[in-house]
Amino acid sequence: MQKIDNSLHGCLLKQIKGKLLVLREQQEIQLTQIKLDHPNTYWDNRFIIECSKSEYSVGKLTLLEYIQKRDRFDLSELSLIVDNSHKLILFTIPVIKSLEKIVAIPHISYYDETELEGALKVIFRPHFISRFTHFL
Repeated sequence: MQKIDNSLHGCLLKQIKGKLLVLREQQEIQLTQIKLDHPNTYWDNRFIIECSKSEYSVGKLTLLEYIQKRDRFDLSELSLIVDNSHKLILFTIPVIKSLEKIVAIPHISYYDETELEGALKVIFRPHFISRFTHFL
């Protein structure tokens, strides 16, 4: 059986442990930070960020940020689920920042500012519009 490792419509398809992993291509995520000044903010058409504090923004993790903070991230659970592709996923999930400082990555339970744990909620809810709906 041939191993799957392809790209499709902005997503990577990888076969891991007999399962299909679908994750966002890093280059498809915009680098700009989005200010969390609304109660519900959509990020990358996949996540709703609910934050009661308006001084934060959401974006993606950069390689430099990863290198600077990697010793503080606990990726053990994530690496068990997706074999050795956990770093690929880390660069495609929302990162909450204050100015240029990472303050939270909720999907790996990383919080640099503990008051955010109760004030922040991230929901995976893809905003998908089919190209074929206009035919109906």
